[in-house]
Amino acid sequence: MIFKKEKHVRKLVLAHLAEVEGCLQATRNVLEEYLKGDIEAARQLAHQVIEIESRADKLEREIREKLLEGAFLPQIRSDVYRLVEAVDAIAGKAEDVARFIRAQRPNIPSAYESDLLELFRQSLN
Repeated sequence: MIFKKEKHVRKLVLAHLAEVEGCLQATRNVLEEYLKGDIEAARQLAHQVIEIESRADKLEREIREKLLEGAFLPQIRSDVYRLVEAVDAIAGKAEDVARFIRAQRPNIPSAYESDLLELFRQSLN
């Protein structure tokens, strides 16, 4: 079938985007729970972030393999992969934030909590 590989890659890219969005939402939840003082919930959510980011990485590798197998024209392949790579880097940074909160337990003055949450929320929109 013509464009079968392309359709499969498109499906994988959309799945990857969904995983990255889930990773960002879970990271926001880590921050919210941490700021509420629920360290255990934040720790568990951070573990979820790590799992979600791992799934996103797996999808990125699968996309790369399909592109190397010849999905899309050569000019488009590199654009698709660079986009996926850039989006995956965002998930990686979200994982870094979750790991930092889990491991370092930074002291965030209460005066900054609402601003920090709002900044994070705005970053997701």
